[in-house]
Amino acid sequence: PRTGEQLWERPADGRDTVVASPIFAAGLLIVPAQWGTLALELDLASPSSQPRERYRVRRASPQVPTPIVAGDLLYLWSNGGIVSCLELGSGAELWRERISGEFYASPVLADGRLWSVTRAGELCALTVDRSFAAPARLDLGEASDASPACAGGLLLLRTRTHLFALGAGDRGEHGALA
Repeated sequence: PRTGEQLWERPADGRDTVVASPIFAAGLLIVPAQWGTLALELDLASPSSQPRERYRVRRASPQVPTPIVAGDLLYLWSNGGIVSCLELGSGAELWRERISGEFYASPVLADGRLWSVTRAGELCALTVDRSFAAPARLDLGEASDASPACAGGLLLLRTRTHLFALGAGDRGEHGALA
């Protein structure tokens, strides 16, 4: 960051389309792409060393939604509504389920749940867990491609013409999300 000097690069295989943002967690650079999500191990003691591929997830990889980490779990939320839960360190799949809907929004983590919005405008909330439970859903009434945001105990959701703030209800101004 001090000099802007490039330390390394990893060439794409020519088929990868990357729209989602890479994330960094537990020494791994998680890079989502159309043809698979890569987990690259970085040697932070030697930043100019080439990253080593620890694992690759080939099925249900997100193209637009950015992956998210909750503790030692990695969640991949595909455009087509397939959510995968993996062990972050090993890439071992714990579950993969179709939750229905098309997603461009990236999930956010709040109050022990992953929150995302379908392109049709349906809020989906998945409980963070090593086993799958069907998501809670709330129809927002119009289309959305925007990722939720969290601030001050509120979940902020933007649709085509509205901004919603969902929050603590009667638990106080800055309580946990409902």
